[in-house]
Amino acid sequence: MSGRMGVLGAVGLALESTWGQPVSPTTYLEVSYADLRPVIGYEVPNMVRGTRARRLVRNGPTACAGALTFEVCAGAMGELLKAAFGTVTTTLVASSADGAVYEHTFTRCDSISLPSLTVEQNLGGLSSRQVSGVRVNALTLSVSPGRCLVADVDCRGRERAFITPTSASYVGDEPLHHNGFTAEVGGAESAAVEEALVPFFSDPQRDEALRLVAQTRAVLRDHPGRMIPRVTLLWLLGWLGDPSAEAEAAALQ
Repeated sequence: MSGRMGVLGAVGLALESTWGQPVSPTTYLEVSYADLRPVIGYEVPNMVRGTRARRLVRNGPTACAGALTFEVCAGAMGELLKAAFGTVTTTLVASSADGAVYEHTFTRCDSISLPSLTVEQNLGGLSSRQVSGVRVNALTLSVSPGRCLVADVDCRGRERAFITPTSASYVGDEPLHHNGFTAEVGGAESAAVEEALVPFFSDPQRDEALRLVAQTRAVLRDHPGRMIPRVTLLWLLGWLGDPSAEAEAAALQ
């Protein structure tokens, strides 16, 4: 599904007050990709050893999963950021007769669950697929020269229904364009880094693993010959699926 398609490419979303209770969209996205659909699970019991007894396959839990990809507009990111982090603080920066400027700070909430969304995907103008109880599993922001800021959202939903499409209305903001940025490599600014990719995960275990990776790397910078921190780093990178785990494994040989 390509972007800039008007109502046929409309994906609307809104924050839910109760998990799984659908609400009408408050924000619409001009997506370049959208595929949030049911994932049917099955439970296959272990065979009975020593017999030829047949075991039936039982239906398992059914959930919805998929991804959204779109160019980021500042006015259309509030709900997704709230769903990814959980807490937002809004501060008035400046005010005049022409309008006001606000600063929104998103932080990870302390509760055991994050806010949920209702996502409505238009299926061609005649009907829409509405998925309720959607949690943001991962939010990835990427930018490179000559391109806009792109968001990839990995979603997990609870239930789906087909409804009459709502009328889409988009924010007037233009997508955020690459305007250059600075990056530090080894504590020094580097001009060689042109592309940036920043993932945000809703998994607290992954957050803790990333924190331990940073601490372990700091220990190895001061004590490069220590074996236990290096083995710990290798295990953490392997668990995270980081491609640099292969380089760490080679260093241990």
